[in-house]
Amino acid sequence: MILRPTPGKISSAYGWRMFSTGPDFHNGVDFAGKVGTPVYAVHAGTVFGVFPNGTLNKYGNVVVIKHDSPSDAPYSLYAHLSRALVSKGDRVKAGQKIAETGNTGGVRGGDTSRTVPPHLHFEMLRGWPPTDSVRINPTSLISGDAVMPDIPIGPSPTTAGFGFGTIAALLGVLWWMRRPQGARR
Repeated sequence: MILRPTPGKISSAYGWRMFSTGPDFHNGVDFAGKVGTPVYAVHAGTVFGVFPNGTLNKYGNVVVIKHDSPSDAPYSLYAHLSRALVSKGDRVKAGQKIAETGNTGGVRGGDTSRTVPPHLHFEMLRGWPPTDSVRINPTSLISGDAVMPDIPIGPSPTTAGFGFGTIAALLGVLWWMRRPQGARR
């Protein structure tokens, strides 16, 4: 188990979600929060990197920690931060404040973009660099009573069954697949 990274409620789960542009696979878990909400290390480890806005594309300001365990997901990624409170190579303890939630979103066409609303994007990875093959669903690893015991994290998408969002995403995929080959982008 890992600690909860921030006190906010889950605003977007790991997995498929639907947008006006079509279905999209979400590689992490988003936690709602105001700019400046504390972000905590989910497990003890060493700061692997602190990446400024624009370095990791759409993630904005990012902190990555290489953990001593769990061995099946040794890296955690914290994105869209307003600021980092650690530096590369720092040793951190589980539950240590490492950053603050923000709405940084990368650089597109030379302009700095923002995520709306502000939130923490959190991922657990089996390896580095982040690719689809090394990402895992962190929801089942998060201890519901760690760091912020009075705030439930909600059901795991893997155990909650099919909710409206899952059904909408599946319908979107089916709609997209039925379109003529030339109409797909």
